[in-house]
Amino acid sequence: MDAGQQVGGRYRLEERLASEHRLTVYRALDEDAQEPVILHVYPRLPLSEGDPWLDLGLRVPELVERLAELVHPRLAGPQAIVGLDGGGVAVVYPWLEGQRLDQRLTDGPLSPEQTLRMATDLSSALQALHARGLVHRDIKPRNVWLTDHGAVLTGLEWAQMPSDLVAS
Repeated sequence: MDAGQQVGGRYRLEERLASEHRLTVYRALDEDAQEPVILHVYPRLPLSEGDPWLDLGLRVPELVERLAELVHPRLAGPQAIVGLDGGGVAVVYPWLEGQRLDQRLTDGPLSPEQTLRMATDLSSALQALHARGLVHRDIKPRNVWLTDHGAVLTGLEWAQMPSDLVAS
């Protein structure tokens, strides 16, 4: 996918921010709302089709619905999911002003005060998720954003939901 390409009839790709195994992250413009967003783009995983645990096309709509009720200043959950040609999906997140923790740490360690504030913010986010029966399952520096208002936890598309525990 290239800058300028439109995804889902609504999101115009502006910049590729990161790539890792089976995931590419883009800054995009939501042309309907005229606001920046983050897109997590996953190709179709051949073994995932029809598997409710591995198929983001099946998981994320339920997760978006569960998280829509949860408004928390330390969480940035998925807002929508867009199907892609070839069977992949793009998960839409709100744009965050700030810097990812993994990027920030390339400049050196956080101060003890910054570390304590971040830990407090992330604990609050996790408590809110757990109160809704959700387990994040992908906490890592790339999923923590440091903003002027504190740390924000992202990367919720793989969160474990109560429905994941039901045997099929």
